[in-house]
Amino acid sequence: MREYLVLQKLQESRHPLTVSFLASSFDVNERTIRNDLQGLDAWCRKQGMQLCRKPNVGVWLETKGRIIHPETPPSSQDFHRQIVYSPDDRQKLMAFELLLRNEAVLVKEFEFLLGISKSTALRDLETLERTWSNTPLQLVKRPNFGVLAVGEEREIRNALFRLLTDESLMKIPVAQKYNDAVYRCLKVEGKQSGAPESGKQRMLDVWLGLRRELDRHGMRLTDEALATYALHMAIAAYRIRLGEQISLTDKQKERIRRQNFHPWLVQLLERMMPSQDPSWPEEEVLNMAVHLAASSMSEWLENSQVLSEGETSLLAAAVHNMVEITERFLGLSFQGDGELYRGLANHLAPMIHRLRYGIASKPACAPAEIDVKHAYQWIFYAARSGAKVVEELFDLSVPDSEVAHLSLYIGAAVERKKGSASSSGVRAVIVCGSGVGTSQMLEVRLMQEFPEIRVRATCSVFAIEKWLDGKTDLFLATVPFQLEGATVIECSPFLDSKDVFAIRAWLTGGSSSFANLRDKLTEEIVAAAAQLGLRHPRLSKEVSQTIASYFANSEKTMTHYWKRSDQGKMLDDLLTKQTVLCHPDCSTWEDAVKTAGQLMEQTGAVDAEYTEAMMNGLRKHGPYMVVAPGVALLHARPQDGVKEVGMSLQIVPDGVTFGHPSRDPVRLVFAFGTTDSQSHLQALSRLMSLFNDEERLSALMKSSSVDEALTLLHD
Repeated sequence: MREYLVLQKLQESRHPLTVSFLASSFDVNERTIRNDLQGLDAWCRKQGMQLCRKPNVGVWLETKGRIIHPETPPSSQDFHRQIVYSPDDRQKLMAFELLLRNEAVLVKEFEFLLGISKSTALRDLETLERTWSNTPLQLVKRPNFGVLAVGEEREIRNALFRLLTDESLMKIPVAQKYNDAVYRCLKVEGKQSGAPESGKQRMLDVWLGLRRELDRHGMRLTDEALATYALHMAIAAYRIRLGEQISLTDKQKERIRRQNFHPWLVQLLERMMPSQDPSWPEEEVLNMAVHLAASSMSEWLENSQVLSEGETSLLAAAVHNMVEITERFLGLSFQGDGELYRGLANHLAPMIHRLRYGIASKPACAPAEIDVKHAYQWIFYAARSGAKVVEELFDLSVPDSEVAHLSLYIGAAVERKKGSASSSGVRAVIVCGSGVGTSQMLEVRLMQEFPEIRVRATCSVFAIEKWLDGKTDLFLATVPFQLEGATVIECSPFLDSKDVFAIRAWLTGGSSSFANLRDKLTEEIVAAAAQLGLRHPRLSKEVSQTIASYFANSEKTMTHYWKRSDQGKMLDDLLTKQTVLCHPDCSTWEDAVKTAGQLMEQTGAVDAEYTEAMMNGLRKHGPYMVVAPGVALLHARPQDGVKEVGMSLQIVPDGVTFGHPSRDPVRLVFAFGTTDSQSHLQALSRLMSLFNDEERLSALMKSSSVDEALTLLHD
């Protein structure tokens, strides 16, 4: 049916349509559209039509007067063909077969499944083997035996989780069958395992059934955490059927039992498992208790504790130190911001379990991580510095994906200091599936950009009914979501320029879709150009891409408070011949801090007490100011003796040891002092861009003169 609708869309269009446009129209990837077009070629020729393609122009249909009548759509047999998979998708589908079947798979089976030759299958298996070489998983290949995946049970389950949450892969129909097979291992209340229904409906039934079971025990997960927990449970049930079981040490078992989840989880898991299946072994029940403790929750079971009493005290200390380090880094005070402290604590507790037991979560390259690193670079570095406290107290390594989520809480706290919400105007509800930090960030961004919008509440997709009371004007969703009869605008937690554009257009009575607005604007520009005599087959595409590119590239300057032009001195003003020093005489980190302070003292930016404050910060919190390999960013609070914004830089070719386990020796010693939370951010933003430019950073470390260093800094 999609192929038939593609034909109609091509015939109705007066201009060539790009594959990317068709993919977005039907909510599939571009490869799927190309496969559709490949299947349509022969049918079109039989009907006396031609499907034309041209690079950088698009696809169009030359019908020669033929019309596709709605009452006679082509049959599926007309379009039957072998789907061509990309090498990456083939290897992931092979991984699915190996991990789910838990037995040797013949190469011939891969040939039949994927429609490829033996040589291609062997080449893909070699690539998959190289991909797994950096993981605990291995491929065992033997003649007349086949191929077998081996590895520690938790790693196999984590690998399956990553495959089943690969959004691009799961759009392929053949991949969806693996998802269906896993979810059919769980029983839905009132339905038996294997009941005939669509895969997506079964998955939704499992989520809702699990939600009801958790509700009985007074526990409520966020939407994303609920979906994650259900998938881990389904994978565990599938592996138990195969006779595989997770293993835990005695120390781990005892620690998990103290959480008090174990007794009632036994009944919950038995209710979710089909009656003909074996019971959950104790270690599997304890494993699911760990997963529950590692989930983001909005309501906790009474008398249950995620961490032990001693670790709860450590967590409180970690949160306090994180906030203090962030305050020093950003030149702000978060005193009295209970939401920040609660948010960090609620995120850190399950995070510790995820990292301690190696539990897979969403892919590391999540949009949130990418957005934070680009839009709030200094906040990300502040969170990264603060996370070092958690690493030391709990003996863990915190990945950037978790730091990005911690940054959301800090970013929301920063934005909260800039204003208060409107008490009247448009009434909105935020629909969020990923957690408190995301919704907090969106709410404070709304407060800044749209004071006329009042947020009534934040809720999950499953709890939306409560707000369908006729008193909500607008639903803002951070997850894909549709609601019949209501206006829903999907947006980023950071409210980027496309979101601002869509909301502003809706407020003025226009469309709420950025794509519709872009297309409408494109049509108007192309029509105006035609009136002036300018016509070109690629004009529409170029205009559309330019509009989309403009909003994508200008979102920082258009919508982010930090990027506005009134944020004080730039890097060029602060790092000069007076404040940059090459080859300083310093052999210890104390020497480096003293010299950094003296350089700023000479310009009148700080007092001597500021230097001592920077020293005390390192003594108290350790080398958290070493923000990148070979790079330190020294700082203290504005009230510690800052007169005006100042910066300094020392280039130490031989390096100075600050005590950081992986980023020593430090060859670039930056320092800054600020009088408030805003005046240094332009310069600090430039520094963050420099820290991400490895080539320029390496050249700066090798600078032999101040002039050479300034050229690299200000280029």
